[in-house]
Amino acid sequence: MLQTALKAAVASGRIIRKYYRKDCGIYKKGDYDLVTDADYESEKKAMEIISYDFPDHSFLCEECGFSGHNDSEYKWLIDALDGTINFSRRIPLFSVSIALLKNEVPTLSVIYNPITEDLYYSEKGKGSYLNDKKIIISNKNELNNSIAVTDLTKDRHYHEEFFKTISSLSKDLLGIRLTQSTSINLAFVAEGKYDIFIKNKINYYDLIAGTLMCEEAGGTAIDFSGNNISKSSKGIIVSNNLLAMKILERIQLK
Repeated sequence: MLQTALKAAVASGRIIRKYYRKDCGIYKKGDYDLVTDADYESEKKAMEIISYDFPDHSFLCEECGFSGHNDSEYKWLIDALDGTINFSRRIPLFSVSIALLKNEVPTLSVIYNPITEDLYYSEKGKGSYLNDKKIIISNKNELNNSIAVTDLTKDRHYHEEFFKTISSLSKDLLGIRLTQSTSINLAFVAEGKYDIFIKNKINYYDLIAGTLMCEEAGGTAIDFSGNNISKSSKGIIVSNNLLAMKILERIQLK
């Protein structure tokens, strides 16, 4: 299944790369959200490749929603262009994001940046890799030597409170980055480029690929109550266990 996911990610990435420096149809799908021809075409390609190998599986995709067999124990989560706004401005921070659930338990994930050709992948119990080299989450243990990264929810009602949270953390951290591509942000945390990912309003399924990547790289993912991430979680912290607990303590004291 991993090989199929890798093949689908790379094929979708070729489509995105084809559109990257050319005119591409860009459409509004919400007040603060965009979709492009590249989103639709790359998603279609990923689904075609996976469904050819696994015709009895189901899909939950960013653009087309749910499809396939309701009774399948396998469900593929596909966001074939995560970071559409960045893509629309030719900012090379976006990815193809694919994850597989078996009976709602994450089993594998792939995150692919088609511009840098960085191919991240993980399997439950087998670790995380970048271009076939094993990656490990940051071992930083002090906040003042750590970089946190985030991206904002599309729901503006959550922004004011989140900026207060970020402001309260900023005095303790080496730096904070806001790059608007959840999958790439989490892949960078898994690789140790960033030390912490934090976000207040989450879509559980959007996070599966990246959180599995980080957990398999030795990290931990908890919500703002200190619990494991679930569909009811209101926020997320991903880091090594020590830094995650330090961030959680500051959030709960705020």
